[in-house]
Amino acid sequence: MDCGHGTLDVTELKGKTSVKRAGNNEGVKEAYIEIYNMLSEEYGSLKTLTISNVPNLLQNELTLGGANISIIKKKEVQAILKKHFNSIFTFLQDNKFDLRAYDKVIFTGGVVHLQRLLRSA
Repeated sequence: MDCGHGTLDVTELKGKTSVKRAGNNEGVKEAYIEIYNMLSEEYGSLKTLTISNVPNLLQNELTLGGANISIIKKKEVQAILKKHFNSIFTFLQDNKFDLRAYDKVIFTGGVVHLQRLLRSA
């Protein structure tokens, strides 16, 4: 499963043969835009607050007036990310991918970074 910046692509393999594929335009970009909009509403326009910098802000902290703010621990951000992951799993279910039925599931792309951040929050 490759969930990159702009797309989600899922491929089922039997040995080295692709037997099923599905994809959509639901990459991590959608979650980043939603987080950016939420932060912009809360903190206004900041030099470090850009959509492309959201992954960095999630991993590190936002410094504002000498204070460090943990973005990943904000309840609103947690809700946005949970909604994003739920949407991915709904897509998998709708396309008849049952993760419990596979020997191995490999996640690649930006979603791996988000999942690690959520676990550490």
